[in-house]
Amino acid sequence: MANFWHDLRYALRTLVSNPGFTAVTILTLALGIGANTAIFSVINAVLLRPLPFKNPQQLCVLTERLPSVPVVGPSYQNFQDFRDRAKSFSGISATRLTTLTLTAAGEPERLPAQMTSASMFPLLGVNARLGRTFAPEEDRAGGAQVAVLGYGLWKRRFAGSAEALGKSITLDNKSYTIIGVLPADYQLLVPSDV
Repeated sequence: MANFWHDLRYALRTLVSNPGFTAVTILTLALGIGANTAIFSVINAVLLRPLPFKNPQQLCVLTERLPSVPVVGPSYQNFQDFRDRAKSFSGISATRLTTLTLTAAGEPERLPAQMTSASMFPLLGVNARLGRTFAPEEDRAGGAQVAVLGYGLWKRRFAGSAEALGKSITLDNKSYTIIGVLPADYQLLVPSDV
């Protein structure tokens, strides 16, 4: 133990007598620790942490390729064919990323949104934090115009109140009834407000 204290005192004296070397050493250590932390954070978020869905190891994303467009979601007709004829999947659901404009409730706001089939939430094992998700009868032409809010929009526009359920919101000049609010950690592909 005496040798350890002797070596520590010698190292401190050396660092104090060479301030330039000390600054470079501290800067190198800070950059190395910062870079390792950033890399591990990305790897943890992307590769190590499981997706917050039921059976994440069984999920896959189906896309199509066209000569002029590298990746595109399947058309509705192709989705119906996939869903009706697939024998290797326990379920198939569709989602489309879009943006919608929320009006009539304060300042207009552009919202990241996803249009999804009713089977999406049961397939992923995601339950609404408040209210419910889509019903099969709402997932057809002429079905009720309903919306499920993301947690962030619910907190921002409705102050986290349960009174948001049943209220109408106007998205791209169409009225939708709020039927549910998703959990705070829900995200499919990209964050969405509605």
